Amino acid sequence: MSKSIPSTASTVVLSILVVLLLPLVGVAGPLLNSGWIDHSSGVPDKNLRYEDFQITEDGYVTGYIVNSSEKNLPAFALDVWTTDGMGTRILWRKTLTIGNLPPHGKHLVKEPYPAGDSDPARTKFRFRLPSSANYRNR
Repeated sequence: MSKSIPSTASTVVLSILVVLLLPLVGVAGPLLNSGWIDHSSGVPDKNLRYEDFQITEDGYVTGYIVNSSEKNLPAFALDVWTTDGMGTRILWRKTLTIGNLPPHGKHLVKEPYPAGDSDPARTKFRFRLPSSANYRNR
């Protein structure tokens, strides 16, 4: 009776995949909560990003707003909201006022998040620069 021993190459490949995929799942759900912030028209602003947004175990929404441009961004407002995993129901909404953001600067966001029946692992984050023409989130 012979036993199958995995080859070193396949073990290395498997180890690399595990290391690469492990950061994608955290305590409060997927850490894929990073991306570009949309203008009110829905077009992504390539100078403004959100990074590492999550709902912490102690009941906060945390993450960073990042200026990815070479220019200073003057103070601006930003709509942030969470939805259920399907994106069909708004669970929480807040308009943040961000001060001047220097080139490649990061602004820490830490806002109270109400405890509820939503599963943080299935919660999606949405971001948009508001317009006076928009009174509701889509």
